[in-house]
Order: sequence, then C-alpha cells, then structure tokens
Amino acid sequence: MMADKTLLKVDRLSMRFGGLTALDALDMTVQEGEILGLLGPNGSGKTTFFNVLTGLYKANGGSITLDGEDVTRKTPQDIYRKGVARTFQRSRLSLSLTVFDNIVIGDYQRLQHGLIFNLFRRKAFKAEYDSYVAKVTDLLNIFSLALVAHLFEPVDTFSMINRRRIEVCRALMN
Repeated sequence: MMADKTLLKVDRLSMRFGGLTALDALDMTVQEGEILGLLGPNGSGKTTFFNVLTGLYKANGGSITLDGEDVTRKTPQDIYRKGVARTFQRSRLSLSLTVFDNIVIGDYQRLQHGLIFNLFRRKAFKAEYDSYVAKVTDLLNIFSLALVAHLFEPVDTFSMINRRRIEVCRALMN
C-alpha cells in the first residue's frame, strides 16, 4: 500500500496584527485526496489563514510547506503557480465580461499572448482558443450545465449563486 502524500503542512503558523493574535501556532496537515473544512466562529482566523496561505499576508511565525516546498515567504504569484488559488467573500468578477472571459482570467499567468490579446484577439489562435473553450466547458459542467449554454453572455445577467460558481471555476483554472 502506498503511503499518503502530504500536500500541505502548516507548522506553528502565527499571525498578529498589533496586539491582536489572529493565528496562534496553527498546525495542520492535508494529505493527497483529502477534503477538509475549516470551521470556526467569526474572528477565529479562518480568513487570515487563507490570506497567509495565499501570500497576501506574511506570517509572523511558523511555516507553510506546499508539496514539499516551503512557501512561507513566497509571493502570491509564486504560490499561485504552485496551484493555490482562492475566491473572496465579495464577488470580484468583471460583470461586463462574459462567463468565458471571467473564467479564463483565472489562468492569466499561462496565457500564451497576454490577457488583453486573449480577450480581444483570441480567435486569431484557434487551437489555443479551442483548448480554453474545452477547459472552461469542463469546469462549468462540474457546477452547472445551464451555464455552459451561456458561455459568451455577460456575467451581470446571472444570479449571485451562478456568479459564485463562475468564481470557483476561475480559481480552478489554475
């Protein structure tokens, strides 16, 4: 039997804001294939943990190891490249852009020709464009078959629950 692979190891992670301790020596391990939830009351440090994990905040102490690499002091871009992305409590979609465009933005660091080019001239490179249409369609099929039929409609026409689904798909494009 193969041993479980550790994907995430958090060791004595601490985060303070002045006199307020938001994370106090947090320990956590996530094995490959595990799905975990982070529960706690308001003010218990859940959002702070995700902000530290994704590099938005720098921890005051402890370490974060992601797939064997210490990412404690890495930039958000470096952590994103390792496959960690997040959504926010408040929607951060570009409402005038289409469902497709909002999701493809999630893969902006891997776009062959830059974000602006891909938003406005994407059909010039049909193979790359078709690949993105397939990836976006696959992600949408996981969350909502109805959204696939509206791939090229502006996001502002959708309900809040569908906007959240679009945001999750964007994070998963990573």
